[in-house]
Amino acid sequence: RSSTSSGITWLGWNKALDIVEHHDPAVRERERVALPWWLHQAEQTFETGLRGTLDPGLRWNASVFRTVNKDDLLFVSSGLSRGYFSNFGRTLRQGVELGLGQKGEQLDWSLSYSYLRARYDSPACLVSESNSSAESSPACSGEGEIAVRRGDRLPGLPAHQLKFNVDWRVTPVWRVGAQYRAYSRQTVRGNENGAHVPDGLAF
Repeated sequence: RSSTSSGITWLGWNKALDIVEHHDPAVRERERVALPWWLHQAEQTFETGLRGTLDPGLRWNASVFRTVNKDDLLFVSSGLSRGYFSNFGRTLRQGVELGLGQKGEQLDWSLSYSYLRARYDSPACLVSESNSSAESSPACSGEGEIAVRRGDRLPGLPAHQLKFNVDWRVTPVWRVGAQYRAYSRQTVRGNENGAHVPDGLAF
């Protein structure tokens, strides 16, 4: 047995619908002031997938997704304990999610894997004074600036994730569980261009 699901989301228009449908007139009026910004903050998401059940009680799911953000708001690290928020022209997140699980009389388990391609989809100049490549690009010659190119990975988002959960019902009341998480390498904030060479001291 299997079923399908899909959807398309646009952040700005969804926010507009939330405002119109809100029961409190004061909230509607307050949020309406910020509506032009939300309409400009365009996040377009498409997702579709399949899920089903196999004997003996195995549940599975598979989905693909793609999200494009225009004028995205991102946190940029400019030191060990410093940073700032900056609007970025365009970012892209797309990938695949797979899952398998089973519920038994005493044992439940689930296994999931996801692949995420998260990248900058337009070039920009960001301030990162601790980056060894700062001020080395002719396109970004300002103080402490680094050049981010289209295709550079978004920081803090690993490409591969693997998760395994298991729960054992010892008694009707007590349950013992364990979790395992594995992540691939990821870009750190402050090295958005992937060109930093660590000095082993500060960053």
